[in-house]
Amino acid sequence: MTEGLIRSTVVIDESGSVSHALYNVKATGHVARLRKTLGLDS
Repeated sequence: MTEGLIRSTVVIDESGSVSHALYNVKATGHVARLRKTLGLDS
């Protein structure tokens, strides 16, 4: 048996709707990829 974490990210837009749902993501590099996906990388 293996125990661990399953990381998930849910992005909610201004109207309260889920705009992105990402499951089983790896912590390393996730924020940078998410920022690029959302057009927030500057």
